[in-house]
Amino acid sequence: RPRESVRVPAWVARSARVALTTDPPLAGTAQMAPLLLLLAATSALTNRSATQAMVTLDETMTSLVDPLVAARARDGVVVPLFSNLGFVPFLKNLLCSMDRVRVSNWVVIALDNSTCAPIRGGFGLAYASPACVFPYAHRPLTTQGVASYRTVEFNRMVMQRPMWMRHLLSRGYSVLQCDLDVVWLRDPFPLFAAHPHLAAADVLVQSEGGHGYNAGFYFARPTRAADAFMEFWLEDLVSR
Repeated sequence: RPRESVRVPAWVARSARVALTTDPPLAGTAQMAPLLLLLAATSALTNRSATQAMVTLDETMTSLVDPLVAARARDGVVVPLFSNLGFVPFLKNLLCSMDRVRVSNWVVIALDNSTCAPIRGGFGLAYASPACVFPYAHRPLTTQGVASYRTVEFNRMVMQRPMWMRHLLSRGYSVLQCDLDVVWLRDPFPLFAAHPHLAAADVLVQSEGGHGYNAGFYFARPTRAADAFMEFWLEDLVSR
């Protein structure tokens, strides 16, 4: 049959070059270079495959989240909040501040099975009823409830936010991503529509003080450009 051509992605080539240039010199390096390249590429492919397997939201997950989002969205806008039990004190503080400025279009997407119970109790919210869902019961993100920095399970948890952002954009919602370690002093949504240059933007994002963009608070509208932005971001995370 015809020989198949294989295009080696740039991230494989980058991994291979790093592996070849950072190892100490070996006897017969010239002869071993193809082998080192193959080993580096194979390792990169294995790691990428394991990571890419995390970047999926199955029908069970979306069927649990989508109805709650539909019920809570306001004017086509939703604020998904991502938390595990360790961050519940931050989450409660944030929700109290959102309640004071009468913002109720939030949904908590719990990353473990212990987060929703303390949220569903209400803990004194006056304006908004609690809205929390745990969509990972059939496919837990961690095996022991915790994840060390930069492990596979840690990376899986980190990727949930852009994955859900992109999913909600595909459903036609405008989405505000907000980290939990903040408080709201005012409702930001009127500002997004008040100025023509903000109202026309696909994605609104803050500067990280000269160190790139701050992914802790950004707003995206359901446009092709915003979807391409999220797709590129996920591809970049997978390739690391």
